Amino acid sequence: EREAVPALLSLTQYVDLCMPRGGESLIRAVTDCSKVPVIKHYKGVCHVFVDADADLKMAAEIVFNAKCQRPAVCNAMETLLVDQAVAATFLPQLAPKLAEKKVELRCDPASRAALASCETEHWKLKTASEQDWFTEYNDYILNVRVVDGVSAAINHTNYYGSAHSDSIVTRNEARAKQFLA
Repeated sequence: EREAVPALLSLTQYVDLCMPRGGESLIRAVTDCSKVPVIKHYKGVCHVFVDADADLKMAAEIVFNAKCQRPAVCNAMETLLVDQAVAATFLPQLAPKLAEKKVELRCDPASRAALASCETEHWKLKTASEQDWFTEYNDYILNVRVVDGVSAAINHTNYYGSAHSDSIVTRNEARAKQFLA
């Protein structure tokens, strides 16, 4: 029971550390009442970057899983970044899988242009707002942006992300190390 949390987290002789898992309100409540150290995060604005050197079939599987397996968890992908070198090929390949799950796409102009042929009367694209890039949806909503290489993906992720769970899909080891660093 949530009412027991303050009592439990005051037992410093028994509890060394707390790592709450759940929504932002739970994590804030734990942080506010805990007498023991808390390892925490407040938001999971997670990114997947599909690099120019990615295996696009594998990337599509990763992206679909990262958004659709459990969209309400804190490590679900909220923003897809795609290198401009592969966006025109990759995004139309990915779109039918996302449309099956009725994932709402909030796009920048370049991704919207790449996906225009995929839009139907039952599956509409939306234009992403500035606030969308900062948003943890915990739902079947996905931001999509086309970027100019790994540096642009890193800059976007560092500015808008929450440093929770971000990833790169690539066969290029140097770019993978750059992204992870």
